[in-house]
Amino acid sequence: MDTIKKVEYKNQHYIPKSYFKLFSDDGKTILIYDKEKKEFYKNASIKDQGSEDYFYGKNTEFEKSVSKLEDEIILILRKLNSNGFQLITTEDYRTILTYLCFQYKRTRHDKDLTNQLSSKLHRQLIRETRSKIDTGNVLTDEIIERIKVDDPHLFIYSMARSLYSGVLLSDLQRCILVNKTNRRFVFSDSPAVLHNSYFCNNKNTGVGFQSPGLQLLFPISNEKVLLLYDKEYYSINPENETINVTNKKDVSLINLLQMLYCSKLVFFSKNSEINRLQKLRKDYDKLFVRPKINETKYKFNNREGINEFIKLFNTLYNFKLNLSFIKEKTLIKKEEFFRNKDICDFYEKVVMENLDGKFSPPKDSYEVKVVPKTK
Repeated sequence: MDTIKKVEYKNQHYIPKSYFKLFSDDGKTILIYDKEKKEFYKNASIKDQGSEDYFYGKNTEFEKSVSKLEDEIILILRKLNSNGFQLITTEDYRTILTYLCFQYKRTRHDKDLTNQLSSKLHRQLIRETRSKIDTGNVLTDEIIERIKVDDPHLFIYSMARSLYSGVLLSDLQRCILVNKTNRRFVFSDSPAVLHNSYFCNNKNTGVGFQSPGLQLLFPISNEKVLLLYDKEYYSINPENETINVTNKKDVSLINLLQMLYCSKLVFFSKNSEINRLQKLRKDYDKLFVRPKINETKYKFNNREGINEFIKLFNTLYNFKLNLSFIKEKTLIKKEEFFRNKDICDFYEKVVMENLDGKFSPPKDSYEVKVVPKTK
């Protein structure tokens, strides 16, 4: 019986099939652009997209546990597509914010980033203890640098934290961008995009749910994108929380964000978008280099007192999202780590009460290996 369960949930989705159906014209197929190979694929089955074998690890319970959230969000997104925010309840909006955080964290890129962090911490621990464990001096610095860790448990823990992170977005303004052009919005394998036009030229700045100047864009159909933004830095004047997008360049720039921040694949529903995506890639080709990963050390209080932890993050793409309906405010303001400290403190308290000390890794939850030398 256990074997049947594992087979059933072996192919694990990080983008729900029901989300693809919001964009597919026939409900079965989609077009794909591969950013790495610069190739296009037509008539791809949506059931084969947005998934990997054991994406969350061999413990198949996690995907089953989030299926309820996926079912709820699709119903809410359909309401959002049909009637905007008019019929969206407070509870609906809370679910939207939770899902945006969760979707942002469950991507191939974030999984790789988590494994990089775990690898770094393991290498650091080995260096600090090798005098006690390596009596034969086998663990040279060169070998330690080649140690890589695949840690699905840490990745699941990161996603579990994201399920409590919706409150971190609760202070942002919201609106729906309605595409009134003859072009279509696209989406990617990392559809919840966090960007920051205001601080994008700061090489030491990352982006998070509480970043000042945050812009979050999430496509919900070929014609609509949900936009959340920091009103302290951007001026937008939506009517009934809606902006009609009539400028084709605006649509192209919003699509460009999906192309830049995707892990690998961009999805779309119309053949006519192929030439437009090719042009975007050509015009902005120099941008298509993933920003380097930076490291920041934070101190925080927990039950054991003051502790320090390391956070790895991507620096921002140096790209001004110059949309015709957004104006950046002129501010003389020092950049901070967060927009609202009270919200951050509340979030940490909730996480501590619900996760910390209660999320124990199973035995053999990760794999440590030394990768071969590169020639």
